[in-house]
Amino acid sequence: MNKKMKKNPIKVVFVGNAGVGKSSLITTFIKDTHDSEQNYQISSDKYKKEIKVKHNNQTYDLLLEIWNSAGNEKFRNINTIFIKNAEILIFVYDTTNKKSYDDIKEFWLPSIKKDYDIDKMIKCICANKTDLYENEEVDLNKGKQLKNEIGAEILVETSIKDFESIENLFQQIGENYITKLNENQNVTNLGDKEYSQINVKNNYNLEISEAPKSKESCCKHCNIF
Repeated sequence: MNKKMKKNPIKVVFVGNAGVGKSSLITTFIKDTHDSEQNYQISSDKYKKEIKVKHNNQTYDLLLEIWNSAGNEKFRNINTIFIKNAEILIFVYDTTNKKSYDDIKEFWLPSIKKDYDIDKMIKCICANKTDLYENEEVDLNKGKQLKNEIGAEILVETSIKDFESIENLFQQIGENYITKLNENQNVTNLGDKEYSQINVKNNYNLEISEAPKSKESCCKHCNIF
């Protein structure tokens, strides 16, 4: 059975220092490929893309709105504005730059916590540039430590030279998002069909592709249709 998200897209925000590779990760994912000649620039921008996520033998179509928050020092004071209404935060650090790792704990996390309740958001730690292992300054154990310290649900190692690692990043955040929805939903069984009314912050609904002809009459009390 295929399910589609309706109404507002899921807001995903990439956070981290300039140069950690946020723009490269996003552009690679949006284009489904890595262009080595692309001149990536750090900017504040957003993109939309639909992904398919398999979870518990079902396939969900999720529409993501991906925000690339500027990591440049001069933009830091306004950066947390882009966190508003975020469902998913992806903290990115460069494995060859320990300062980018330290700044997640020392700057980004406390800055965001001042204005937002991050416990309501899905948090992901992205350890980027793992292909540059010869210059590594932050190993995987440090990533695991950071994940535990900030209560993140996900830790993913990525490299723009390995597109599968980037796909894995978005698959994992999608799976965690669906899990969060399932934890907040009230399920009504109608015969051999199952319909869900989602009660979360942005009032998302799941659209089920196969439904009985009488759905309009039998499901009005669930506000599904």
